[in-house]
Amino acid sequence: MTAQRRKTRQQMPALPTPRVRDQVRARPRYGRWLLDQVHDTLRRFVILPSEEAYDAVTLWVAASHGVPWLDTAPRLAIISPTKRCGKSRLIDVCECLSFNPLTTANTTVAALVRSISPVDPPTIFIDEADTVFGTKKQAENNEDLRGIVNSGHQRGRPVRRWDVRRNRAEELETFAFAALAAIKDLPDTIMDRAVVVRMRRRANDEKVERFRLSRNREELEALGAKVNRWLRSYSEELSKGVPEDAMPVEDRAADTWEPLIAVADLAGGKWPDRARAAARVMTGAEAGEAASGDAAGLELLQDLRTVWYPEEDKVHSNTIVNRLINIEGARWSNYQYGRPINQYELAQLIKPYGISPKSVRAGADKANRKGFERHAIEEVWRRYLPEEQPRSASVAPGQRRSATRKVRV
Repeated sequence: MTAQRRKTRQQMPALPTPRVRDQVRARPRYGRWLLDQVHDTLRRFVILPSEEAYDAVTLWVAASHGVPWLDTAPRLAIISPTKRCGKSRLIDVCECLSFNPLTTANTTVAALVRSISPVDPPTIFIDEADTVFGTKKQAENNEDLRGIVNSGHQRGRPVRRWDVRRNRAEELETFAFAALAAIKDLPDTIMDRAVVVRMRRRANDEKVERFRLSRNREELEALGAKVNRWLRSYSEELSKGVPEDAMPVEDRAADTWEPLIAVADLAGGKWPDRARAAARVMTGAEAGEAASGDAAGLELLQDLRTVWYPEEDKVHSNTIVNRLINIEGARWSNYQYGRPINQYELAQLIKPYGISPKSVRAGADKANRKGFERHAIEEVWRRYLPEEQPRSASVAPGQRRSATRKVRV
């Protein structure tokens, strides 16, 4: 075999033989049966929070076997509020079922990118990812690794590094399926590219079979090999993706869920409907999580509109804080550990909206202190708040407009 032919074969993903391919395609119900087997295997060993979560993990595992024909590689974020919720068990089971698993509890950027084949990339499993991204300092120290995890979500996003020995730049592949398990949320940019499974501690009446790698690995790997032969027998169909009007979600969520829905459509039966239901339910649940995380910021914007007088072009930060604290029923008088909000916390809450305090001359004495300008705040109100009148009266002396939320004078 010539060097050119060897190189060509190395650049092709592994495919079933024509005989195996014909045998697989002659059994149209084989795919849905395999997905049912993966689903039942997950139920044997792991307690997941919902039926949609079982379906999503089943499809994610199956889709990992078709990564050479996909344009996106969704992350699987396995999140729990505390330890002993089954994250590592789910990682172990998925590792045995997925394509060419590469498991690590910690890694470096160099080791990770050099382990990813551009032809048939592995499925990456990072357990205890909270030790990498858990604190602000840890996240800052591992910013390069986060960039790799983010860029690997989409095909054609390699990283460039300078090879000192060869004195030239080299491109390193990042595209690969990845599962990350962590206590509490991962960085937002990773969560946004992930199918998120929020684990919970198993109740006393919830029973699962005890999982041991030495005892169960061979069985699960054999099932994964069957999924591999099935899915790669339909590589051409898989590469066509899912029509845009057949996707139940949009934007980044559509990119993340498309490989899973494509697998479900190939399997047929009830799986296409189950996949779309899982996408809607789990994406909606995460949107709710994000909304609750943004609740304080949105409430602040609303209450700023309440306490900012129409005639004021600029207001000092300490004036805003004092007015916020006086809103009855708001969180600001008891913001953190029984104490009211302060100017630093005000600045941090409003910073994500692109506004930072600056030196302004405001008030009757026109003192020069840190504060905000109305035109900047109004632009944020226009984008994030509905068109309506403020909810309550301002706290200045004299007659002011009335509303449902009262302010103590």
